[in-house]
Amino acid sequence: MRYVPRLFVAGLIVAALALTAAEQERAATVAAVEGTAEVLHAGRTVQEPIRPGGVVQGGDQVRTLADSKLQTQAETASGQTVVQTLGPDTGGTVNTASSFSLIVGRIRVVVSGLYARPRTTVEVDTPTAVGGVRGSGFIVQYDPTRDESLYLGLYDTTFVRSKADPQGRYEVLLGPGMATEVARGKLPTTPHPLSEAQRRGLVDATELVAAPAQVAAPAQGDDDLAFCVAETNRYRARHGMPPLRRSPELEAYAATGARSDTDTRSPHKHFDDTPGGHLAYAENECLSFQGWSLRSGGGSVRGAIIKCLRTFYDEGPGGGHYQNMLSGEYGTLGCGVHVAGGGVTIVQDFGR
Repeated sequence: MRYVPRLFVAGLIVAALALTAAEQERAATVAAVEGTAEVLHAGRTVQEPIRPGGVVQGGDQVRTLADSKLQTQAETASGQTVVQTLGPDTGGTVNTASSFSLIVGRIRVVVSGLYARPRTTVEVDTPTAVGGVRGSGFIVQYDPTRDESLYLGLYDTTFVRSKADPQGRYEVLLGPGMATEVARGKLPTTPHPLSEAQRRGLVDATELVAAPAQVAAPAQGDDDLAFCVAETNRYRARHGMPPLRRSPELEAYAATGARSDTDTRSPHKHFDDTPGGHLAYAENECLSFQGWSLRSGGGSVRGAIIKCLRTFYDEGPGGGHYQNMLSGEYGTLGCGVHVAGGGVTIVQDFGR
């Protein structure tokens, strides 16, 4: 699928969101680039290369070339971390930290936690449809040749409505692993599972791991999340194991899992219900309802992380948590922390 940048100029329909001016102006930091990506900044006429550490913001038109990927990370006014990964030959317009207009190709969106403010969502719109979440993850593909959009839910719930149904009367809800197609002027198809080959193709096309130095860190608790990865790598170094790379996508997924498992009081329920979000292959948890608290960590999240990881390590060979921490099968790690009422839940999600 070859991408034509001038398609940006016509046909963009920006989703109407109840966002504050501050949120509309928020920029996204470029977490990683594989191959070649370009941006046409709002008000300019010349495209520029996108590099890790750069910034894209509302009104910017971005694209990736063949065999290239782009990952950005932003924090919304509601304090949520949004990670967006564009696959090869993909282009569209950055509207806000919470909204992207896709013109061609594929994009994966991962959001940490639920929104605190009502009616605010993370959305991706295409020429035929609008889809989004309130704390979840999904993949969108738009094929201009067929003039058809495909939405795939990764975990939690994704809503999708047709542009022909602006009031959302026939909106569909996608659970993990479920998909819907929306052709121009048509309503979304009945949610259905994709073949493994189709699902895997979408996931692989939108998978990109940012190196630690390239990750745009969320402001809240970022030092503790970075410490969780560093502390894990300290144990791995004892055994000559290579360090795990910090993954913003796994971090967002772990944040949702920490909150969800705390609320349901069920170990690994989020991981089991969402097949690892098709991101994580193993998970470790210290759960607040099992007695983990800030007090037990000396009053700090970092202290709780130290004790939690030490407990995993002290299991020794044969222990599941120990094996996850030291396994040679994994190359990436995302940590999530949920604190409520003095209790603390710590989640480690491992990827490849």
